[in-house]
Amino acid sequence: YDVSGITAYNGNSRIIYGGTLYAGATETVTLTVAYTVPDGCTLNGFTDGNGNALTDNGDGTYTLTMTGAAATVTPDVTDLWGIADGRDGSTAAKAYRITTPDGLDLLASKVNGGTNYYGKYFEMGADITYSYTGLGENESNYTAIGTGSGNYFKGKFDGKGHTVSGIRIYMDDTNNQGIFGKITEYAEVKNVTIADARITGHYYVGGIVGWNSYGTVENCHALSTVTISGTSNIGGITGYNEGTVKGCTSAATVSG
Repeated sequence: YDVSGITAYNGNSRIIYGGTLYAGATETVTLTVAYTVPDGCTLNGFTDGNGNALTDNGDGTYTLTMTGAAATVTPDVTDLWGIADGRDGSTAAKAYRITTPDGLDLLASKVNGGTNYYGKYFEMGADITYSYTGLGENESNYTAIGTGSGNYFKGKFDGKGHTVSGIRIYMDDTNNQGIFGKITEYAEVKNVTIADARITGHYYVGGIVGWNSYGTVENCHALSTVTISGTSNIGGITGYNEGTVKGCTSAATVSG
């Protein structure tokens, strides 16, 4: 029915009037909400606008239990790259800023999922320390950024003199291991120090970059508390280099 701007459904159990949906106390209403999580953020769930979390059904849907006459469904996101400060990675001045292990892990997840970030800028805003307390023998706590198989980093990453420490990678049957697994042309990684790290891979294993394929690695350092091991193409800074490496130093222990 459509009478005087009122649209009714299912025997008047649900009514839309003036852009507002009305339903009976025992009615279930299914709504589809299109929401894209901003780059640099993770989605924790949704709230009803009154501080109450919607129930995650585990299948990409959520259940809202109305606690009042009105509710506003709001996404609950965690900003890991400084998006709230106006950072969008478009320039060095607006570089995505990473300050936590979760932020670095998100970059790995994005790149390894197929986003190469060509032309985008990243920077570290603090030292980043990974915990390895409670890890089992040969258990990893880090995934390299750019694992190969078409998933490479092409952006620009400036560590701003900060240190990444505590990394544990035990992937002796997997290539491209390091903070960055593989970078390609147009990529730049600079001003990063790695400390207190154990990195084991197969081929192309380095402290900063496993395989530098025509990218640039500059002013990066591997301290004496770093151990790198693998089968072939191993190094303290890069495991295999086809690009530019300058101003870098390594005191790492390398074996293989």
